[in-house]
Amino acid sequence: MLLSLLAVAFGWWSERNRAGELQLEIDRLNQHLGPDYFAHMYHVDPERSAMLTDPLDSVDKQTKELYQSLLRQSDAWTTGLVQYLGLDRVRGDLDPMITRQVWWRGELSDDDGKRFYVYLADRERQFATLYASAFIVTDAENNLVAWHGTDIDGPKVLSIEMTGETFPAKIKYIEGSRQNGDAGHFTGVITKTSLKSRL
Repeated sequence: MLLSLLAVAFGWWSERNRAGELQLEIDRLNQHLGPDYFAHMYHVDPERSAMLTDPLDSVDKQTKELYQSLLRQSDAWTTGLVQYLGLDRVRGDLDPMITRQVWWRGELSDDDGKRFYVYLADRERQFATLYASAFIVTDAENNLVAWHGTDIDGPKVLSIEMTGETFPAKIKYIEGSRQNGDAGHFTGVITKTSLKSRL
């Protein structure tokens, strides 16, 4: 009788332990492989996409065209831009609290007269982060040239203005404070590879 009880208890413990290990493995795979879901499921051509609807249909045309172009470019993935924008975490509808969207775009030319776009993209959020808006430079066909995170808090920007038509150009913006009603006036310089702000 005792042996039977021990056998049943051991069997129950083994099954419970196995279920726990399985759940840990599922959690590990979801954490480790989760971002690959979007790369595997999404395609800019609806006929080739495994997603029922295009999550980028909910954003403005400017954002959609930029992001669809970036998603085709290996540099946008390997440099971490896709991940920084939060595109790799899209599972269905686009969540503006997770995925950044373009909130400002400018157009500049280089010394040879070639056109480039400069973008600032940020997400809606209720918390402060070290890096906020993504600064992105592309050529006229939205091929990635350079990008980096900035300290510009997109949702708090009250006004923004760029002066100049060629690199380098000056940018001025007013950013409201999260702590009180004050607003700060900032100036930055845009080059083909960076935005140096708060000068």
